[in-house]
Amino acid sequence: MSFTLHRCWLELGKGFVAVGIAACSSTSAPAPSCDERTLPASEQGAADDVNATIESFWSAYNSGFADGADFAADDWSQVDSEGAVVSGREATVAAARAASVSGTMVSVEDVAIDFVTRDVAVAIVSSKVDPQSRGADLRTSFVVVERDRVWSVLQTHNTSITDEATAGCDESAAAAFEQADVDEPAPEAEREASVLETVRAFSKAFNAGFVGDGAFATQDWNHIRPTGAWSRGRDQVLADMRADHAIVEKWVDRVEDVSVRFATDSVAVATATSVVTTADGVEGPLRRTFVVVERNDAWLVQLSHNTIIR
Repeated sequence: MSFTLHRCWLELGKGFVAVGIAACSSTSAPAPSCDERTLPASEQGAADDVNATIESFWSAYNSGFADGADFAADDWSQVDSEGAVVSGREATVAAARAASVSGTMVSVEDVAIDFVTRDVAVAIVSSKVDPQSRGADLRTSFVVVERDRVWSVLQTHNTSITDEATAGCDESAAAAFEQADVDEPAPEAEREASVLETVRAFSKAFNAGFVGDGAFATQDWNHIRPTGAWSRGRDQVLADMRADHAIVEKWVDRVEDVSVRFATDSVAVATATSVVTTADGVEGPLRRTFVVVERNDAWLVQLSHNTIIR
């Protein structure tokens, strides 16, 4: 397993830093070379804690969640590979146990961690399912938050991988911001309205074929398509999405429902239900997870993860 840390909040403009294995990604696409350097103890400790939390999730997954989910926050929410969403730790564990198939074993191939703030991390995990289990390999996004000095899973979203194409890391994708003292946060209703506006901006860009500059997203934007294909960095995401839209007739995205909760005052997790209609009128429902972060007084998409509702 390779473990990659994106150092976006201490050293700016330096791309991805490999921890353990010196690679940006273990996926098939070629990746540019990465800087290797020794991590400060405090930063290494946070990365290790997040990785340990994710390992606890997969250990529980492989045991059918028999021992519960101590790794998760009380308000843990999950979108499964069928697009179903469950909220609350107890309800999520119950749903996971009901869906668990005896003998199914998942092995983690790659973990990439982005710290969007000092106390919120987004991790993208690529995993292999034991062929004897006859399940599809998975791309899973995690939102992991530090509360009372403990890192806990707040959100998980799974997509079965049907397209292995994955863009390598983009040296320009390091987030251009510093974690600094912030003013008193705006009222939650005001922040929620800003998050909803950002989600609508994504939908508007989708309907335009992503021809704009992607100003609604961070430079270190992660996007996972319904096939499980994963693009990293705003420039790469836009290029990949434009290529997708160029080979199909016009898609129309209609946002039907969005629920928003705040991991911190400056990081929101939005779960959206959309219907995408093709030019010939065929409709396909999608479940999306967005991580929307406040940077320089703007709310921007850092993660968009898509799964077809079946």
